[in-house]
Amino acid sequence: MSSYLLSWNPKNFSTGGEGSDQGTLDYRKDEVVRWSCHSKQVIESDNVYLIKLGKGSRGIIAKGVVTKASYIDKCWKDATKDRTYIDFRVEDIRHNCNEGLVPQVLLLKACPEQQWSPQSSGISIKREYVDTVNWLWKEGASLHSLTLYFNWISQYEKYPKAWYKSYIDMCELGKSLKASQQIADDELERIWVKRENGIASVGQGFMYKKEFSANREYLSSVTLDVINDPSQATYDRLHNEWRTEGDFGRTLWSVIRRVFALADPEHLTSIVGDEYLDFIFSLLNEQFELGISRSKHWFNNNASLIEATSSLIPDDINFIRRNILLWLLYEYSQPSKSNLSDNGTDKTANSVAESTAGKYSGIAMIASLNQILYGPPGTGKTYHSIQAAVKAAEPEMFNALGIDESAGATVNQRAELTHLYKDLYDSGRIRFVTFHQSYGYEEFVEGLKASSDDGSISYDVEDGVFKSISIQADKFSKPKKAESNYSFEKAWQVFTEKLSEEEFIEVQMSKTSFRVLDFNNSRIFFEKKSGSQDHTLSISTLKAIFEERREYNSGLGVYYRPLVKYLKKLSEPEQISAIERQNFVLIIDEINRGNISKVFGELITLIEPSKRLGQSEAIEVTLPYSGDKFSVPDNLYIIGTMNTADRSLALMDTALRRRFDFVEMMPDYSVLHNQEGLPFKVESDGFEIDLPRLLETMNKRISALYDREHQLGHAFLMPVVKAIAADEDEKALHELKNCFQNKIIPLLAEYFFEDWQKVRLVLGDNQKPDNQKPDNKNKKEKNYQIIRQSDVDFEKLFGDTEDVGDIVDDLQGYKLIEADSDLWIDPLTYIGIYSAGSLPKLDG
Repeated sequence: MSSYLLSWNPKNFSTGGEGSDQGTLDYRKDEVVRWSCHSKQVIESDNVYLIKLGKGSRGIIAKGVVTKASYIDKCWKDATKDRTYIDFRVEDIRHNCNEGLVPQVLLLKACPEQQWSPQSSGISIKREYVDTVNWLWKEGASLHSLTLYFNWISQYEKYPKAWYKSYIDMCELGKSLKASQQIADDELERIWVKRENGIASVGQGFMYKKEFSANREYLSSVTLDVINDPSQATYDRLHNEWRTEGDFGRTLWSVIRRVFALADPEHLTSIVGDEYLDFIFSLLNEQFELGISRSKHWFNNNASLIEATSSLIPDDINFIRRNILLWLLYEYSQPSKSNLSDNGTDKTANSVAESTAGKYSGIAMIASLNQILYGPPGTGKTYHSIQAAVKAAEPEMFNALGIDESAGATVNQRAELTHLYKDLYDSGRIRFVTFHQSYGYEEFVEGLKASSDDGSISYDVEDGVFKSISIQADKFSKPKKAESNYSFEKAWQVFTEKLSEEEFIEVQMSKTSFRVLDFNNSRIFFEKKSGSQDHTLSISTLKAIFEERREYNSGLGVYYRPLVKYLKKLSEPEQISAIERQNFVLIIDEINRGNISKVFGELITLIEPSKRLGQSEAIEVTLPYSGDKFSVPDNLYIIGTMNTADRSLALMDTALRRRFDFVEMMPDYSVLHNQEGLPFKVESDGFEIDLPRLLETMNKRISALYDREHQLGHAFLMPVVKAIAADEDEKALHELKNCFQNKIIPLLAEYFFEDWQKVRLVLGDNQKPDNQKPDNKNKKEKNYQIIRQSDVDFEKLFGDTEDVGDIVDDLQGYKLIEADSDLWIDPLTYIGIYSAGSLPKLDG
């Protein structure tokens, strides 16, 4: 016996083939009804399940048995079309969650390979899922839909064991601290800094180690305050004093809430991020019909959540397991989050190299030290370069953010990502540079910089962005134990203080000496034992020799080496902390706009992974200006961005193409759909502008008329999407108007070199009815063309002479509609771009 899934969407019709448009399902048990069915394999006695789709609660609401197999009849909506139907007897029906509707979110979890939002009614249920669907239907007979959901998770989905144990351990730690009123440093760090401490992932907000170190004493006091009194009053007091009593530049609410959650797990859940609570509240209200009121205070929201769900959670569930179940409402409702490890986090988060989530697998994996994100304008290359840079520099911190790369970052996740990027940038671990036509080796690697002191010009070697970040990355390319070593900064400070008190400092050489007279920001002025005083040494070179990064065996080397020896005698070696390996990232925006041979010079070979410092085939070169030995460390990532509309990939420097992985970023129409997979639409005057269809139609035409590298990116329409998401339809329409007026049409004009006929083809103006009555007030008489075409009267312009000739016979004039025209805010103007046939027919 087979089972089939029938679909019902109240928005489209109420009771299938012959029903009314009331939006309700008013069938009764044992009633025989007629329903459209896609499958023609249905036979009598087969089981059918009716699934409700659309807004609100979604899931299986009825079960029946087929009484009449597939037959063809006229479609009730359109008599010219035939449709396949079945008759079935209703065995059971449940109208809502209180009656035991089997929720769609549970079906997606229990039967992940089954299609639960069918485009056509009447598809077969996979054999391996038939028993599961039967069990869910029977089990839900006397239960609320949410209880059925929790029962399934409890019985058939094992609790993440390591997470559960760690959660209990942290709660026991809270009890222990309350009893002892003392907290050890490792316990304090576990509570505030560890990204997965048993309460909640720090992906919901995390504290940097430097913040922890600067506030250790304050955090110790705060922790005991919370443990002793995890109340809303303590929470509010902490809110007021966080930035004044502590040395914090930001309020880490998710981290603070974790401490309250471990102190009182009975009344506070482990859901510490507002965006996660928002999602769970929306899910419970829309899918499970609970009607929970949302507050602006985290404490109130916890109370509301626990109160609304406590009677629906199985009796044998303690509050720790209850909190895990509530978190799993979020976790299991995310398609890319269903693959959990024992600590309740995505298995793919354990290793950057193993992560394959997201459309842009090159970004997800960061498998290559050198990669270029390329694509048309507006596809998010610079946006994703920030994400890729953070992921390369701090993979663990990035994974802790919990970003679903297929769906993109939430608002809060993006804010955390941007903050982390800024911190990494400020610390020098991420550098950003933009290539342009005049950018050269001197700015990128090293060059000579002229300086003047009292009319005397000197030239110093100045490191470029690539050389400086390579030197910095080299220091952190290998883990190092704590050691004792000289500090140039400390020695130089002692040296300058001594020179400020004396007329000169005499530095001994092997057979003679020289006198240091003065210094400025870049140079040291000295005089030989016998001779003039106009000799100088470079401070940056002195530092490089001091730190043993450079050898200087000729020329002025005879002065640098004694001075280094003198400096080391001025101060004692100091203890240098142990060094952990760290990654560094150089982002090169518009990498294709620079002359690669001119910018990279001899270093183009050194960026190859196999030629990096630390690899078996490592190569070292001598730089031309400084004479420094130089190689590129293997912990430096290079991420470039490239606009394909600016320059064709075919024109890329071959050396660059061979050494970089190219990650294509094309328009992503999925971001123009909501969480339910439905397209975002601008609603106005009873019409709906389908955004993904609009963009995709224009891009198909651009690809046909030009090429795929000159398409329009989805980012152009993101302001419209934001307005739609905020339920601001009027603003969305105005954002769409601004997008076309200020971005899309000027860009199309540039693409096609002011060939307005091709621009009209992209906008579909050639397919729109044209009666040349743009000012007609009758809506049916409107001309919805954006660019108007008309014949040019050349005889009137140039006279009827042979000079004009036949060359003007086919020339046309083009005019863009006025900027203040009502057509810009008429939805049919945009609908006509992808569906000209839906426009009103024009008279005359």
